[in-house]
Amino acid sequence: ARSIRNNGPSLDGLAQLSQIQERLGQLELAGNDPAAALIAFRQSLENRERILELFGQSADRLRDLGASLDHAGSIELAQGNWPAAAISLRRSLHAHRQLVDAYGPTAERLQGLARSLQKAGDLELLEDKQPAALLCYRESLEVCERALRDYGETPSGLRDEAAALIRVG
Repeated sequence: ARSIRNNGPSLDGLAQLSQIQERLGQLELAGNDPAAALIAFRQSLENRERILELFGQSADRLRDLGASLDHAGSIELAQGNWPAAAISLRRSLHAHRQLVDAYGPTAERLQGLARSLQKAGDLELLEDKQPAALLCYRESLEVCERALRDYGETPSGLRDEAAALIRVG
């Protein structure tokens, strides 16, 4: 952090700071302090957005942005802060879609998109928008099936498919 303040932002400095903040958020969450975790995830998110702004888009940068938005949105949702969760989760879905569209599908990218669609569907359901939720869940299932078909069965891929099937009903 001191290096960034003294020399201006560097890609490596911002990326390292963001990774540290992300890890701190995960530790705070594991320690059952979601409020502190949310602060760390939001700080990480700010740095990831700054990286995109200063250094441009890349597959890794979009992936990292989507992850930070996922973490923040999940905590906001659990805390009942639906307006903030809606913003974070919809931005996350956009980042995951953009990642797949701009850089092509991989098993990891499709799984990220499927999970983001599931969270978006959960949010729609909480907002009493069942048809919109079902559309998200169905698309998530299609993405899971595509990942399994194109990249093979993995434990995480099968878990994602099972979660999508449960949501679709």
